[in-house]
Amino acid sequence: MSFILCTSVFAQSDFEGKVVMRISGDQTTDIDYFIKGENIRMEMNAEENNFI
Repeated sequence: MSFILCTSVFAQSDFEGKVVMRISGDQTTDIDYFIKGENIRMEMNAEENNFI
């Protein structure tokens, strides 16, 4: 019973943080996702160009 109560309490809070996704093939590219509430920012460096 206490496990279910704790799970429901954590499920109500928003996630805030950074997620890094690495795509590899001929080249390796990292995509950084910054998440805060409903806002998302993506940053990617590809072929010496920065994309935000």
